[in-house]
Amino acid sequence: MSRAPFTITLAMLLAGCASRGPSNRPSSWDASYFPLATGNLWIYQEAIRRGGQETEKLRLKEAIPHRDGIWALHDVDGDDYLFSSTADALRLHGEVKPGGTEVVFEPPLEYVNANLLREGREARVHQADSRTLRTRAEIVGLRRTRVPAVPGEVECLVTRFEYVTSDDKRFSIENWFVRGIGPIVRAFSLQDSTGREVLSTRLTLVAARVDGMIFPSDDPSVLAKNGFQHAFDHRDVWDASFPGFTAKVRLKVDGRNAGEYRLDVGRGGLGHELVPVGQDSEDAAWLQRTVESMLDHRRARKFDEQHRGAAFKLADAPSAVIGIDLEGDAMGSRYEVRGGVVQTVSRLDEGRRRFKIVVKNVRWSTSGRYLPTRFDVMLYDGGMNVRETREVTDEFLDIDGYRIPSHRHVRTGGKVFELWIEDIRLK
Repeated sequence: MSRAPFTITLAMLLAGCASRGPSNRPSSWDASYFPLATGNLWIYQEAIRRGGQETEKLRLKEAIPHRDGIWALHDVDGDDYLFSSTADALRLHGEVKPGGTEVVFEPPLEYVNANLLREGREARVHQADSRTLRTRAEIVGLRRTRVPAVPGEVECLVTRFEYVTSDDKRFSIENWFVRGIGPIVRAFSLQDSTGREVLSTRLTLVAARVDGMIFPSDDPSVLAKNGFQHAFDHRDVWDASFPGFTAKVRLKVDGRNAGEYRLDVGRGGLGHELVPVGQDSEDAAWLQRTVESMLDHRRARKFDEQHRGAAFKLADAPSAVIGIDLEGDAMGSRYEVRGGVVQTVSRLDEGRRRFKIVVKNVRWSTSGRYLPTRFDVMLYDGGMNVRETREVTDEFLDIDGYRIPSHRHVRTGGKVFELWIEDIRLK
């Protein structure tokens, strides 16, 4: 069965999906229009128009339990919105800002209410932190449309939600819901007090996993590729404008001084030189490998170039949301993604032995990019028995908007390695 092509132009998205008008059949709400359960996730292609500029990017939203029947729709590109979806209504209870601050809506905003049907409700007043919101919601009716995640044409319940802030900013949100899947289209518009458009966005569903069902059902690789690409593109790496830096490096092994070095890193993080100051250390080879690995993970790479020729396959991942196998990859790579982060990497080393990296903690930047700060590395023998485990902790400094590694602590095989990168000077 054919389906809409994955590549969607911005012009098509902003113009709207091809659709038929509302049907005359009565429409009402039930919880299956927005299934909220652990493991459910939705990947959208977002078209953004702001200040005459148009851009596109992937957005991933993951359902995570919050409290008392309320679910956080986790999104690394913005606030986590707190929803409950019940038999009678879809309610927005608040939002969690990227820094962790929670804003509570009192009373909750009713995105959809079963009593609305096609009749609009009188505007309601809500308090949200120090803001006052005046809201209005309605069920528009049933329409049919197409999206890449679902083969063919599907019937949607279309709802509209509008609110005005105390400073007369006007927000309009139109959602297209499909039973058993959730929102497949979301159109958002922000206008200032004069009615001028400040921002508009349109999200169109390209892949999802809902209650164990994969969409598109005829090509699960779409979910694997786009889930992995979203996490790959959100790594905090140095772009081409990164000027490079010079620094001093100190190494300690089990508390003893094990050498000092000068480090020179090139533009974009490409190329480096690590030169001993005084006598070289017996641990110099370990230090060289470690510094190269630290810098390599900070260099930007384009997703398509990095994974050219590899086929993405959805794999089981009991401890994560998406498991990905790369077929045709020389290193036998396997990944697990959760919360917008590549949490597990499994590959073959030069000797064709398996190693696995498990990320324990990450640090998020204000721009929604993450850096692993604590992870374990397991090295396996030919029989897939763990022969060595390395526990790694990293620290970083913010210098002129760039995250520069400043300290690494490694515990392995009864030994402790510590290196400091100091007196960092951007070029």
